[in-house]
Amino acid sequence: MLIVELTLHSPVFAGTFERCPEAELTVDSQNLLEDGTIQMLVWVVGPALDAFEAALDDDWTIREYHQLAVESGRALYRVRFSDDAAEFSVHHRWIELGGRLLDAVGTDEGWELRMRFPSRDAVQAFYEACSERGVDTEIRALYAALDDTGNGFGLTEKQRDALTLAFEEGYFDVPRRVNLTELAAHVDVSRQSFSRRLTRGLHTLVENTVADATDS
Repeated sequence: MLIVELTLHSPVFAGTFERCPEAELTVDSQNLLEDGTIQMLVWVVGPALDAFEAALDDDWTIREYHQLAVESGRALYRVRFSDDAAEFSVHHRWIELGGRLLDAVGTDEGWELRMRFPSRDAVQAFYEACSERGVDTEIRALYAALDDTGNGFGLTEKQRDALTLAFEEGYFDVPRRVNLTELAAHVDVSRQSFSRRLTRGLHTLVENTVADATDS
């Protein structure tokens, strides 16, 4: 099994991000409905919710939405894509190829996805499906679900560097000796970017160590 990390630039939600560039959307689940449209559960952080909903109202890729929950500074929405948005969807293709969506986070800079596929051929076929639908796609990393050396645990170089820096600077100490803003300054990225990198690194590390051992 292979893990692929991609950046997608899709028109879906693009109008919403244009109106609310501070928004960050994290996909909880995504399903293909019987009528062929896509329904997504997505967590939203960043914008005022009334502004976010006004942006959804004007977004041609969104047919309807419902707010399901609000907690700890974030809100959960059930969103159904419009028929016009369906032509850009590659959901059915990754299902056909045996793919699985592990993580998906959207910002005004694009969608960052982490997916699992059974082979390189499946990854290539998915990439081609994106291109055919006019979805600009960049593969940022491709690696075995478990690093062959037994040392990387499926981490990308940036994730491994972020975790190492956080550990060495005392981010995991109690009390913490450094915050995310200070860590981000070390590598000259935004606090938000470093936070995502660190969170995904932790997720990958747990998935390929503790969670993998539990599954076995």
